[in-house]
Amino acid sequence: MQLQRELDRLGGKHKAIKDELAIAMTLATEVAVALEEQGEGEKNLDEAMQSYITMEKLLQDHATIIGEVRNVLRNEEGETNLVELIDRRHAEAAEEDAQFQRHPRYREFRQKVWKVHHPDEALPDEANDDLVVMATQDENNLMCPITRKLLVEPVKNKEAILAHMKANKRKGTKCPVAGCAADVTQLEEDREVSYRVEREAKRANSSKRKRKARNDDYTQV
Repeated sequence: MQLQRELDRLGGKHKAIKDELAIAMTLATEVAVALEEQGEGEKNLDEAMQSYITMEKLLQDHATIIGEVRNVLRNEEGETNLVELIDRRHAEAAEEDAQFQRHPRYREFRQKVWKVHHPDEALPDEANDDLVVMATQDENNLMCPITRKLLVEPVKNKEAILAHMKANKRKGTKCPVAGCAADVTQLEEDREVSYRVEREAKRANSSKRKRKARNDDYTQV
């Protein structure tokens, strides 16, 4: 059906835009930290982060509506007026504001900027229970989801995961997250992680060159 194909096309576009927004949030955080280190304000970047989060919410709302329309078409609910359904869902979504303060990427943004000059202090408006939850999440993010061991080189490696899947001598491997029975059988590119890895590689190379230059200067003296 032509409508189904159009919905699939829109779904693909939503994912591509969401990936771009994730990269933009990462870049905004890095630039804000750099500006804070230089003693310059990052107010415009704070506003940019809020704009990105608002756009992300709109995309998610659209994706939810598309999913609902798909279900109607799949179940052949001929009596359902799709136009009325879409208009109603859009109106409901518009009444819900994006929750900036509780968005993980916005909190990460504010925390990293704050830590520049307050490395040992928590954000003043962070509740203790929230800090505990976030600390636990950060700790979990340092664990490899396949081996459940602490990451040695925290990069995403498709070949390593494929090798692990093949080592199980069956198609795919069980998800290592407790309580999840899903099989890991397919991989897809994570553009945000790829971007972060690229940025980290450049930063590491830059630091290495600076250390070498300092060592060379010391040797000459």
